[in-house]
Amino acid sequence: MCEKELKDRASFLAESGYDKEKISSDAAMRRLRAKIRETRARLDAITAAERKLEDMARLKAEKEEARKQEAGKDEKAKKKQQKEEEAAEVSKRQQKKAKKKADKGAGTQEA
Repeated sequence: MCEKELKDRASFLAESGYDKEKISSDAAMRRLRAKIRETRARLDAITAAERKLEDMARLKAEKEEARKQEAGKDEKAKKKQQKEEEAAEVSKRQQKKAKKKADKGAGTQEA
């Protein structure tokens, strides 16, 4: 909208006999160019905010997916670790029994 007004104003001033320097320094032209700059800055800010929201939503979805995958792995890892601990407990008992038998056997041989 302002760009059309800017072109119209420039063509009007050119038809009126103004040179390029006078046209560029015209108050109405400067006001229109400033308005265009402000509008572009606002649009850029809106675009950046939308891009940021999209990135945040994407990252949130990725984190949620990673958490779900990690939770599945954790459950498997916990079950595996629990089985290993149970197996380790059995072997510890067996080790203690064997150590006691070895100590008794060594103690009776010394006497």
